[in-house]
Amino acid sequence: LEPEGRLPLAILVSAPASGLLAMLLRLLVACALPGMALGVRAMAWAPRGAGVQRLAASGGVPELEVLRTSDIGEVAAFLESWSEARDFGLYARFTNHAGTFAPKRVTMLAICRFRKVLLLDLRPFLSDEPRHLPRPIAAFLEDERRVFYGMGLTESAAHLAFEFDLVIRCVDYKARAWKEMQLGGGLYGVATRHFDTTFQRPPRLTEVGGQATHTWLQWALAEYFLTFYGRPREDWLITKVELFGAGPMYLRVEEPKNDWSEAMLEWMQRQKDRLQGDSDDETASASSVDASRT
Repeated sequence: LEPEGRLPLAILVSAPASGLLAMLLRLLVACALPGMALGVRAMAWAPRGAGVQRLAASGGVPELEVLRTSDIGEVAAFLESWSEARDFGLYARFTNHAGTFAPKRVTMLAICRFRKVLLLDLRPFLSDEPRHLPRPIAAFLEDERRVFYGMGLTESAAHLAFEFDLVIRCVDYKARAWKEMQLGGGLYGVATRHFDTTFQRPPRLTEVGGQATHTWLQWALAEYFLTFYGRPREDWLITKVELFGAGPMYLRVEEPKNDWSEAMLEWMQRQKDRLQGDSDDETASASSVDASRT
């Protein structure tokens, strides 16, 4: 079932109900759709993995091995093949609640290295209150030997930090990266310039092929620049202050292991300095206009 197909059921189960009615609703839907895990206030679709799929090479993208799953056993086995690897492309997909006040949540995390792509469905791990991810996933992402790369990765990393209490080491091409990287035109524009191949954004990033292609490009750029221009400097990594500024502070795990107090104070000081700088610029501009008039 795709999200559109689940909507009426989600509305039904989310309706206010007494404890008895809630239990009956769970039982009714569980009998009709045994593959679903339901709650009165939240519903998660938990697909078992169908195994590794092979996507044929197309449009400059090589053949890819893709695993799309939320099964912890499958995820752990797949991640084990990367146990000694350090560098990965990363892409996160969010819920789309346009026109509503519902908080944006990470629903899919895609990780790529060389020709292997893991599409990790996070919907079964979402709930009304943010919580930690299962240990195999969290340990892999938090390993300080690893660096994740991507275009616009700051927001994704911030959501991982606040939704799941995971702080990853990452390089956001849009923030700080190799000086030889020619930005402009987003991920596909940059890849087209450096690989001398015209890459087209997939029409639907909701499909496995589009998600795998998008994530592979994140990795391919990292692989290219790591090979020809060396490893990123430590000061390129997105800082906790930047994560705090980009993070959904309303989605915070209870009793987090990461302390954000120093990051919060530094971020607030930066905002104060920025506002003071803007005010000084306006004052100087007004003085210059007055002087020219006199």
